[in-house]
Amino acid sequence: MRTLSAINRSRVTLAMLVLAAGAADPASVAGAPTPRISKETQECLNCHSTYNPGLVQDWMHSLHSQVTPGEALKKRPLERRVSSENIPESLQGVVVGCYECHSLNGTNHTDNFNHFDYHINVVVSPSDCAVCHAVEAQQFAGSKKAHALGNLDKNPIFHGMVDSFTSVMDIKAGKLTPVGSSDQTKNETCYGCHGSKVQVLGTRKFCSASRNSGRKTS
Repeated sequence: MRTLSAINRSRVTLAMLVLAAGAADPASVAGAPTPRISKETQECLNCHSTYNPGLVQDWMHSLHSQVTPGEALKKRPLERRVSSENIPESLQGVVVGCYECHSLNGTNHTDNFNHFDYHINVVVSPSDCAVCHAVEAQQFAGSKKAHALGNLDKNPIFHGMVDSFTSVMDIKAGKLTPVGSSDQTKNETCYGCHGSKVQVLGTRKFCSASRNSGRKTS
């Protein structure tokens, strides 16, 4: 007869195996289908897994990396996680990777630039998300959050509060007086959540032969 201690050890071992299986990456589990990654996104991953490993890992553990839009459209409406009925055919057969989001609507983006012969948008906008999430994008457009930056820019009470909390202080006429906040300070405080202006001031040219070295050409 097995002792109680042996039974408990067996139960602990079984529990550990179950937990290990549950924590495994779905793509690495035996028999799991290999994600269909586009060649463009694969090129992104080849470099950014070194330079931005955290971002790549976040994506690899997301639904975007595991389910194609075409597969999502075959599910029941509440299971889809997409609300657009007419998703472009070019996007339906691959998982939603870097290129699939950062290349959309390039002609509408002032932040679009040539990145190793791919035309990439620095920021993914709500209109880009609307390609697959049309209902959610429409709901967001009607919310206060969609207009937060403009509302704050026009609000003198807000600017007074920001200057009180974040500005550099100086003594003038014997009084402690705020002398203003830098744009960088504002972007790191209130605008960090309420919205920031993103401007592309230019690009740097890198050696194509040593693209991973980060060296600028002369």
